[in-house]
Amino acid sequence: MYIPPIHCPLPPVELNVMVTQCFVFQVQVIPWVLSDSNCIKSSSQKLDAKKTVFVGALHGMLTAEGLAKIMNDLFDGVLYAGV
Repeated sequence: MYIPPIHCPLPPVELNVMVTQCFVFQVQVIPWVLSDSNCIKSSSQKLDAKKTVFVGALHGMLTAEGLAKIMNDLFDGVLYAGV
């Protein structure tokens, strides 16, 4: 299955964040291009709230187009995907 790459010119950045003097967490900051947040497959059809799903815990580098492709391959008939 092909998932389109993100179109961000900046790579992810790894940072250490100190919460208190005892705890340091490593976090990854992934730059995001706003145009990658929506994918409309068919603007002529209305969205049906009964056929709308929420998908959580997505990787930060997955675009709306990639999500639409995955969901369409699994379930067919995707009209819109947004992240």
